Amino acid sequence: RREIQLEAARNTESAEILTFSPGDSEKDRWLDRILQGRSRVLEVLRNLIFSTAPVSRHHRIFVANAGKGFLLWEALRRVPEGCVWGCAGTEDIPVLQKYASSLTDLDKPVLLKSLIQDLSEKDIADALENVRFEEILGCNMLTKDPDKKATFQTLHSALAAGGHLIIAEIIPKGSQRLSSLLKGGSLEKEQSDILRSAEQEIYHDEDNPLVNWDADTLVEACKKAGFTTVKSIFTTLETERFIRKKALSRWFSTEKGTLSYGSALVKLAGSEQAKKIKSVIVTELMEKQVEWMQQVCVIDAVK
Repeated sequence: RREIQLEAARNTESAEILTFSPGDSEKDRWLDRILQGRSRVLEVLRNLIFSTAPVSRHHRIFVANAGKGFLLWEALRRVPEGCVWGCAGTEDIPVLQKYASSLTDLDKPVLLKSLIQDLSEKDIADALENVRFEEILGCNMLTKDPDKKATFQTLHSALAAGGHLIIAEIIPKGSQRLSSLLKGGSLEKEQSDILRSAEQEIYHDEDNPLVNWDADTLVEACKKAGFTTVKSIFTTLETERFIRKKALSRWFSTEKGTLSYGSALVKLAGSEQAKKIKSVIVTELMEKQVEWMQQVCVIDAVK
């Protein structure tokens, strides 16, 4: 559907340490491949959210990060006798308004021009007036949120009693490791141990908001925000990724201040050993298509 394609196009893969970008000569074909992969992931995430949410035709739904609308429009389809509100950043509001222009005033979603993280409990209470929601939905809205408890408190205040917060989050901490893509014996045992230690350093950095949280963090933050029942559901998504030289160069950058395989390997084993490990990985993975894993957690929290 169109909303999934739009959402895939705006997605910047911020939910991962290892990101991808196209080579110049094959940009169009690369974009086709990556957007198809993202679209499949987004469709799975949307299905997980709506299969978990106990939506009825008359319910009121709030989409905490409406983006280009891939949750928003599905919510409208699900509640023909209810209403839908959504939060979106300044750059996304015009797109949502354009697609909503064909709807009647009664059917249009009510849009708040703000990221949910920028709204306090008072802000959202003032904006909503007396409206409270049976379901609040979100997808990958907490990836770099430094204060997840505060965001959950804001969302908690917008729910009706017994209402559900349903969010799906790709967990960067649990996503793909390069070591698991290598064939057995590609690296010497010492090199393999160094590589895994580097990954431990990258993905367990307590000072990095991208990886210093996991599903347990979300569950605990929900409970502290006042939710009475919190459930978590796990799944693993696999998509095909094409690994280009440009991506490998970025992953193995040793530029100061970057969180990368290169800087972690140099720190642990020195530049010469880091170059040897990089050479093996580049030889085995560059210009290859691989199965790429992402860990997903769906949170169902009840007020």
